[in-house]
Amino acid sequence: MANGQWFPPDWPDRVRALADGTLTPVPPRRAATVMLLRDTGDGPAVHMLRRRASMAFAAGAYAYPGGGV
Repeated sequence: MANGQWFPPDWPDRVRALADGTLTPVPPRRAATVMLLRDTGDGPAVHMLRRRASMAFAAGAYAYPGGGV
């Protein structure tokens, strides 16, 4: 964990492979997200959801609701 951020163990190798052209990037897909804001006395508040701990991808992470369209 660097600076409080978690990265998958193979992430540095994948970044290097993308940079040197030995890994083909995945084609992007259309997606959307929703960002809910509320004004408070202390400034804006952002509403997020927490992903279930049992999910295969980003389990337990805080995220904005959204997905493929």
